Amino acid sequence: MKKQPLILTLSFLIAAIAALSFFSVKNLLYLNVAKDEMQTDFTASIEAVIDGTEGVAISMNKARNAVTDGFFITSLCEVQNEIRGVITALSVLPCKNDTTVALNALLARISDYAGALMKKAANGREITEEELQTLFELCSGVGTLGEKFASLRGEIESGNVNLCELFAFSEKSYGEDAISLTELLSQWESELSQFPSLNYDGKYSAHLDGAELLFLKDKADILPSELHSAAAELFGVGADELSDPVSRVGETGSCYSHGGITAEFSSSGHLISYISEGSCGEATVSLKEAEQTALEFAKKQGYEDMTANLSYTDNGVAVFELICVEEGVYFYGDGIKIGVSLCDGKVITFFASDYIKHHTDRDITFKHSREEAEALLENCEIIDCKKAVILSAGEREIPCYEFRVIPKNTAYGNGEHELLIYINADDLTEEEMILLYQTENGTTAIK
Repeated sequence: MKKQPLILTLSFLIAAIAALSFFSVKNLLYLNVAKDEMQTDFTASIEAVIDGTEGVAISMNKARNAVTDGFFITSLCEVQNEIRGVITALSVLPCKNDTTVALNALLARISDYAGALMKKAANGREITEEELQTLFELCSGVGTLGEKFASLRGEIESGNVNLCELFAFSEKSYGEDAISLTELLSQWESELSQFPSLNYDGKYSAHLDGAELLFLKDKADILPSELHSAAAELFGVGADELSDPVSRVGETGSCYSHGGITAEFSSSGHLISYISEGSCGEATVSLKEAEQTALEFAKKQGYEDMTANLSYTDNGVAVFELICVEEGVYFYGDGIKIGVSLCDGKVITFFASDYIKHHTDRDITFKHSREEAEALLENCEIIDCKKAVILSAGEREIPCYEFRVIPKNTAYGNGEHELLIYINADDLTEEEMILLYQTENGTTAIK
């Protein structure tokens, strides 16, 4: 009878060991499944990078051989779309953060250059062979990136690369005579340094299109110490309390981070973007008050002659689209996105790169009258009409009459929603139509 406790104890121990083994195996299976899923996601992203870089090469060749401006612009639009896909795919991969930032900046610069050529062609200006050759060389760099990822794919398929090694990809070389991703980036930066900067300050666009960007007129690059002081003032701290920039934004500015706030500045000291941690709680600020805060913040940063356009709320933040208005004309290319917390009235987000890139002197004419444009509208009630300048796919500025209407007995509804209809003031063709949905969170625009 005295052996029973011992037997029971042994039984409990065996049961406990079995349970622990079961849970350990179960957890191991979960870990293996998660690891396999991550590996699958990474592999799919690598395939997307390879496909995207091949697409860039194909579209670039189409642009070089284009015989019409329309086909040239369409091909360069494809180049931009392919590069956008590559950037998205790269965001999934576990490269080091500084490597990803640098790579995305380089890709964005190539895309910006393609966009500048599109704009030049859309405005009827001749594209030189030198400019085409520059774009070809930049896109060849994307091809080199694709070749590197193709080498990595081969190593994964042969089992020579595991998940841990993939995390170190930015420092490793794969394939015969290959260089690491970090080395490739350094090589690209060296090659690209001979060209004008493409990001944010819009110098390339101004160079190609002959436009002098007003926001940068007579405003030379400021000293790093002055830029540091400007950032400290925005954060509301002393210059000695603010750390050095966390990263460079292309070659034209700096990114600062302090107290849950991240801000990017151009090399001439202008605020490009601003992101702050926001608090969620009961709304104590009205939309009208938030709009006024948005306009005052933009004006303080040097963005004047702005008016609030469409707005919506998202998780306690009111997001406004600020549009530049000059002599009664709305310039939609000169836009700023800004978010204001409805809980405490603080600015949460601010993005002004579009304004910096596009704002310039214009000589806009409206060849046809509003009455001529209005005569083209059918089956609708006109609520409002504005003079507006919108951008084409190739960023050509198009003077239009913007009609805000309620459709009656049409495919777009019978009074349920509103439409924005843009009639070209040069040739009286319909340029664009936007469907407006009014919800409890604001206005949603669908093209």
